[in-house]
Amino acid sequence: MLVKKITLSIIFLVLLSSCKELDEKVYSSLTPEVYFNNASDAKVALYGVYNVLNRQHFYTNDLFVMALLPSKYVLTRMATHKSYVSFNFAVTDPRISSVWTSLYVTINRANTIIDRVPAINMDETLKQQYIGEAKFLRAMSYFYLVRLFGGVPLKIKETVSIQGVHAPRAGVQDIYNQIIEDLQFCETALPPQRPITERGRATRAAAKSLLGKVYLTMAGYPLKQTDKWELAREKLKEVIDDKAIYNVDLLPDFKDLYDVNKENVNKEAIFAIQFSRTVPDQGSTLAFFSAPLNSNFATSYGAYNYGFTTAFRDLFEVADTRKDATVVSTYKAFNGVTVTYGGNSSNYFHPNGLALGKYQDGPAGTAPSNVRHANDIMLLRYADVLLMYAEAENEVNGPGAVGDPNSAITALNAVRGRAKATLLTAVAGGTGEFRNLVYIERVKELAGELHEYFDVQRLERLEDHVKNSFEANLAGMLYNPRSYLYPIPDDEIAKNNAIGIEDQNPGY
Repeated sequence: MLVKKITLSIIFLVLLSSCKELDEKVYSSLTPEVYFNNASDAKVALYGVYNVLNRQHFYTNDLFVMALLPSKYVLTRMATHKSYVSFNFAVTDPRISSVWTSLYVTINRANTIIDRVPAINMDETLKQQYIGEAKFLRAMSYFYLVRLFGGVPLKIKETVSIQGVHAPRAGVQDIYNQIIEDLQFCETALPPQRPITERGRATRAAAKSLLGKVYLTMAGYPLKQTDKWELAREKLKEVIDDKAIYNVDLLPDFKDLYDVNKENVNKEAIFAIQFSRTVPDQGSTLAFFSAPLNSNFATSYGAYNYGFTTAFRDLFEVADTRKDATVVSTYKAFNGVTVTYGGNSSNYFHPNGLALGKYQDGPAGTAPSNVRHANDIMLLRYADVLLMYAEAENEVNGPGAVGDPNSAITALNAVRGRAKATLLTAVAGGTGEFRNLVYIERVKELAGELHEYFDVQRLERLEDHVKNSFEANLAGMLYNPRSYLYPIPDDEIAKNNAIGIEDQNPGY
């Protein structure tokens, strides 16, 4: 597994990420010029780029909180999280700064690969693959940055001196142009699929799926480039039509998606961040942070940092198998007592919300500590591809007809059918009604998988979420369009001479 290999590269990448132009005379150092000698060196450095993804707290807490909590379907008991669920983001919040920094660390490490590997004498196909993987990780990082913050510094060369820190904000369109260019390179450079031993590395399917998501996002807010609907539809259909080549498909049973013992045979995971119980500093914190207090499936019995509202649970039909797999209804406490929430809305309420159930990796004692759980985070999976295709196809050609394999309604029914939800036979309201059906399906299917805030944003649903948020109302927050973006971190403005206070996002 990839997570077991990337630890070897950390020490090298820390050295390679350091600035070289210092006032002091350097008598010996490990520089990129010295280090990048052969294919083995390149591979170790590449694993160092992947390593940033499963750093503790980056995706599993910091970015997770920023993507999940701004939603009318989420509650929190944590004072440090209240600003997120009430849509009152602060420029001084260290979590926002941490995400910004981690994404740029990923980008700079990727840039080192892209700049240095071409000069290595090695197999040309493997060389292009390594460069493609670096470009995929750079594109994914910029995709998070541009959606979270809008225009950001566009760095496509490795930072080798302090001068490289000072870079102005680029335009949103410029960021997207670079993302598209990187992913189009990946479409030919990356292999169609990976063996189990390389699970967690980028593939052609991952590049196409991410590119489809990029086009889908560009069609929505803020760019509203409606010509991108067709591009999204075409790119996502390529993944669907060639799913056998890419070895991707829906799993028959929804709950198997999150079974830690079945991750290596999970065909639905197109790109996932891997975590490990056994490798230090490579474990997930999600099982602990999302578990109910005193629950037995999280080491240290669960932090219960956030949970879903009863309105979220009520979105599911009774027979929908995703309901119990997504929302914890019954769990065993550390003292052996079984705790069961009520069976309907009137008695299912919990002031801390209803716990997320996707990231349970076994009873307490399975993981060595609360930061060493093993659940992967699927950033791209096949059900998401189907739902994105359904959305794009609807915007281009309408819902279509049941039985047409290329119709939007057929793609949506594939996801609903797997979950034992009622299949749609027609859409009375046409395109507009179907658009809402797809959104609600995404809320149910992809809960807790870093999609919530970005869907609210691109579909311009922020006002609805603020006005109908229990937490926002409790805090007295009113709808403010500034919350479509997070603020540029104040420490970035302080250290980057090319960005001033006047460059801050509107309203902050």
